[in-house]
Amino acid sequence: MPLVQELTTTLREWGVIWHQLYLSGNKAMFYHVRDMTYSLIEGRSQILSGTLPKDELTELKSKVIAKIDYGNRILGLDLVVRDENGNVQDPDLTSTISLFKAHEAVSRGINERIQEEKQDPTNTSQGSSLNPFTRAAHKSNLG
Repeated sequence: MPLVQELTTTLREWGVIWHQLYLSGNKAMFYHVRDMTYSLIEGRSQILSGTLPKDELTELKSKVIAKIDYGNRILGLDLVVRDENGNVQDPDLTSTISLFKAHEAVSRGINERIQEEKQDPTNTSQGSSLNPFTRAAHKSNLG
């Protein structure tokens, strides 16, 4: 359940930022954060349901972690360093060099993803939900 707790904390933190984006009138980022938030809420719900097979749960967890890392980067928040299994690494138990290398690798991956989005403005994969049907529902609600 550590991922569910992290999701809850992330959603609370992003909620405050989302509100600030609304007040500032930054519509593009507001909608981007909204889509990512909806996606995380859906992922959290699916994880908590306990109905997913192990392989689907593992894939969902990696997608949720990637979305958290990406969202934190574009919102200017801290990047969380994780091990191969997606667990948060404890800085007290991990060497500084290992933390640096892991941070560098994750940061590089996120930067590549951001560059891909800049090169392909029609790419909506980041704003898409974990479930394509939910994304279609969100689009239809917008008008």
